[in-house]
Amino acid sequence: MSNKKRKHIPESLKLKVLLRDSYKCVVCYSDKELHVDHIIPRSRGGSDTEENLQVLCRICNAIKQSYLLTVDDLRECLKIHQELLERDRQRYGNPHYRPIIIGNRSEQERELLLESMQRYHSIDHIHAQCIIMKYCKSRDISLLDL
Repeated sequence: MSNKKRKHIPESLKLKVLLRDSYKCVVCYSDKELHVDHIIPRSRGGSDTEENLQVLCRICNAIKQSYLLTVDDLRECLKIHQELLERDRQRYGNPHYRPIIIGNRSEQERELLLESMQRYHSIDHIHAQCIIMKYCKSRDISLLDL
């Protein structure tokens, strides 16, 4: 594990971006659980500049992860997210219960998924990966293209 501390975006810059984006997610226009997010992630060479930052809600930020997705791409992913939630609501009565993700897998795959869920403290990350994979399939592109 690295001892390197993660550099935080200065609060004054976050405020500028929040004001510019009217304290709303640029994808779904939610004003709940907002994050200031890098359009081009730092891990891909993105900078802490106003032009490279945007406001996303928790859900849109979880879907985007460190992929290079435009606002239009994210809106398409959000539609997939809503479709998956509705499917789960109809199948199981609870949109957050997804036995399909864990069922029908080998013991080793289940252990890896559960470890991943514990690492990320929620199933959101796995659900977001499902959304991204469905998006790529619908566009006939590879995850490596994002």
